[in-house]
Amino acid sequence: MRWNGAQSLTGGYNNADIMTIMFLMLVSTLSLGSVGTVLPSIGKARIAGKFAFDVIDHVPGVQINEPGKQKINRDEVKGKIEFENVCFNYPSNPDLKVLKNFTCTFESGKSIGLIGPSGSGKSTII
Repeated sequence: MRWNGAQSLTGGYNNADIMTIMFLMLVSTLSLGSVGTVLPSIGKARIAGKFAFDVIDHVPGVQINEPGKQKINRDEVKGKIEFENVCFNYPSNPDLKVLKNFTCTFESGKSIGLIGPSGSGKSTII
Protein backbone atom coordinates (compact mmCIF):
# COMPACT_ATOMS: atom_id res chain seq x y z
CA MET A 1 0.00 0.00 0.00
CA ARG A 2 1.33 3.47 -0.83
CA TRP A 3 1.41 6.48 1.44
CA ASN A 4 -0.59 9.31 -0.10
CA GLY A 5 0.24 12.02 2.42
CA ALA A 6 -3.21 11.92 4.07
CA GLN A 7 -2.51 8.67 5.86
CA SER A 8 -0.41 8.34 8.95
CA LEU A 9 3.14 7.13 8.38
CA THR A 10 2.44 3.68 9.72
CA GLY A 11 -1.08 3.47 8.32
CA GLY A 12 -0.12 1.56 5.19
CA TYR A 13 3.05 -0.16 6.38
CA ASN A 14 3.46 -3.15 8.62
CA ASN A 15 6.36 -3.71 11.01
CA ALA A 16 8.35 -5.71 8.45
CA ASP A 17 8.12 -2.85 5.92
CA ILE A 18 9.32 -0.33 8.51
CA MET A 19 12.24 -2.58 9.56
CA THR A 20 13.18 -3.09 5.90
CA ILE A 21 13.20 0.64 5.24
CA MET A 22 15.25 1.34 8.38
CA PHE A 23 17.74 -1.39 7.47
CA LEU A 24 18.07 -0.07 3.90
CA MET A 25 18.64 3.47 5.20
CA LEU A 26 21.32 2.22 7.61
CA VAL A 27 23.12 0.16 4.97
CA SER A 28 23.01 2.96 2.39
CA THR A 29 24.33 5.49 4.93
CA LEU A 30 27.20 3.19 5.89
CA SER A 31 27.98 2.57 2.22
CA LEU A 32 28.09 6.28 1.43
CA GLY A 33 30.30 6.87 4.46
CA SER A 34 32.80 4.25 3.37
CA VAL A 35 33.11 5.79 -0.11
CA GLY A 36 34.80 8.80 1.47
CA THR A 37 37.69 6.64 2.72
CA VAL A 38 38.36 5.32 -0.79
CA LEU A 39 38.39 8.67 -2.61
CA PRO A 40 42.02 9.59 -1.69
CA SER A 41 43.19 6.21 -3.01
CA ILE A 42 41.30 6.76 -6.25
CA GLY A 43 43.01 10.14 -6.64
CA LYS A 44 46.45 8.58 -6.07
CA ALA A 45 45.65 5.82 -8.57
CA ARG A 46 44.67 8.40 -11.20
CA ILE A 47 47.97 10.26 -10.71
CA ALA A 48 49.99 7.02 -10.89
CA GLY A 49 48.09 6.00 -14.02
CA LYS A 50 48.86 9.34 -15.66
CA PHE A 51 52.57 8.91 -14.91
CA ALA A 52 52.49 5.39 -16.36
CA PHE A 53 50.73 6.51 -19.55
CA ASP A 54 53.15 9.45 -19.89
CA VAL A 55 56.02 6.95 -19.94
CA ILE A 56 54.20 4.67 -22.39
CA ASP A 57 53.27 7.57 -24.72
CA HIS A 58 56.73 9.23 -24.56
CA VAL A 59 58.41 9.54 -27.95
CA PRO A 60 62.19 9.08 -27.57
CA GLY A 61 64.50 11.69 -29.06
CA VAL A 62 66.40 8.99 -30.97
CA GLN A 63 64.25 7.05 -33.40
CA ILE A 64 65.04 3.59 -34.76
CA ASN A 65 66.13 3.72 -38.41
CA GLU A 66 65.76 7.50 -38.57
CA PRO A 67 66.42 8.75 -42.13
CA GLY A 68 69.87 10.22 -42.57
CA LYS A 69 71.27 8.51 -39.47
CA GLN A 70 73.81 5.71 -39.54
CA LYS A 71 72.74 2.51 -37.83
CA ILE A 72 75.42 0.77 -35.76
CA ASN A 73 75.14 -2.99 -35.48
CA ARG A 74 76.02 -4.56 -32.17
CA ASP A 75 78.46 -6.95 -33.89
CA GLU A 76 80.48 -4.00 -35.22
CA VAL A 77 81.18 -2.51 -31.78
CA LYS A 78 84.53 -3.68 -30.42
CA GLY A 79 86.47 -2.67 -27.37
CA LYS A 80 86.78 -3.20 -23.68
CA ILE A 81 86.20 -1.32 -20.45
CA GLU A 82 88.98 -1.23 -17.89
CA PHE A 83 88.92 -0.16 -14.26
CA GLU A 84 92.33 0.26 -12.69
CA ASN A 85 92.70 0.96 -8.94
CA VAL A 86 89.35 2.78 -8.76
CA CYS A 87 88.30 4.15 -5.35
CA PHE A 88 84.86 5.61 -4.77
CA ASN A 89 82.70 6.88 -1.94
CA TYR A 90 79.34 8.64 -2.01
CA PRO A 91 79.36 12.34 -1.05
CA SER A 92 76.62 11.67 1.51
CA ASN A 93 78.89 9.23 3.38
CA PRO A 94 82.54 10.14 2.69
CA ASP A 95 83.89 7.84 5.43
CA LEU A 96 82.57 4.68 3.76
CA LYS A 97 84.55 3.59 0.69
CA VAL A 98 82.32 1.72 -1.73
CA LEU A 99 85.17 0.78 -4.07
CA LYS A 100 88.72 0.27 -2.77
CA ASN A 101 91.38 -0.11 -5.48
CA PHE A 102 88.95 -1.92 -7.79
CA THR A 103 90.63 -3.33 -10.90
CA CYS A 104 88.78 -5.25 -13.60
CA THR A 105 88.64 -5.56 -17.39
CA PHE A 106 85.33 -6.10 -19.18
CA GLU A 107 86.06 -7.70 -22.56
CA SER A 108 83.78 -7.18 -25.56
CA GLY A 109 81.38 -10.07 -26.11
CA LYS A 110 82.08 -11.66 -22.73
CA SER A 111 79.73 -11.98 -19.77
CA ILE A 112 80.90 -11.28 -16.27
CA GLY A 113 79.23 -11.69 -12.91
CA LEU A 114 79.70 -9.29 -10.02
CA ILE A 115 79.14 -10.82 -6.62
CA GLY A 116 79.53 -9.43 -3.15
CA PRO A 117 77.64 -8.36 -0.07
CA SER A 118 75.19 -5.51 0.01
CA GLY A 119 76.99 -2.17 -0.21
CA SER A 120 80.13 -3.58 -1.82
CA GLY A 121 79.81 -1.44 -4.98
CA LYS A 122 78.26 -3.79 -7.55
CA SER A 123 75.65 -1.29 -8.70
CA THR A 124 78.18 1.54 -8.58
CA ILE A 125 80.38 -0.30 -11.08
CA ILE A 126 77.49 -0.78 -13.48
